[in-house]
Amino acid sequence: YAWGDNTYGVLGVSKSAMANSNIPVRVPGLPTIARIAAGAYHCLALSVNGEVYAWGRNTWGQLGRNKADTTDTGNSWTPEKVRGVGGQGLLVNVISIAANARSSAFLTADGTIWTVGDNSRGQLGDGSSSSMSAAVTQVSGITEIPEEIVGGGHNFAVITTDNHMYMWGDNSSDQLGNWEISKGDYTNTPLPVQVEAMGSDPT
Repeated sequence: YAWGDNTYGVLGVSKSAMANSNIPVRVPGLPTIARIAAGAYHCLALSVNGEVYAWGRNTWGQLGRNKADTTDTGNSWTPEKVRGVGGQGLLVNVISIAANARSSAFLTADGTIWTVGDNSRGQLGDGSSSSMSAAVTQVSGITEIPEEIVGGGHNFAVITTDNHMYMWGDNSSDQLGNWEISKGDYTNTPLPVQVEAMGSDPT
């Protein structure tokens, strides 16, 4: 179910059919869902069989369809499955999903993390300087086994089986929690960095 503004199709139905809703409406075309995630204007749903459905705004390619579009025709009014590497096939065996404002992330059963969408602040975590990617790209630099992934703002964070946290992306407010990386200059980070223990003294 979804509710609120439907300018970009986040309710899963055409905006001509429903401009917005102040009550929950059922998103059509979905199988049994295990998890959901929401960005600023796009939504993700993880099915029990490990496939991901995405709908809503696709200006930065955040829906994972190997294409992006700044017009209304590029938005998705109904859920469609996220494509695999290089835009081929489907992304499968996903166990966790996350969204931030304009990007999406997926953790697969083999411990690989994939991201797609806006990369203006390093949100894709692949070390690249590209502004965006409409096809899933692999996050690099985490040597431990990821267990869970979450997103917010222009960041993603991963918790590993060793109970460590890694973050990447926007660091304009020092939100990556790693003094050695930022050293007070608030530089965005396109690769995961480990969050320092609470109470650690940067001096």
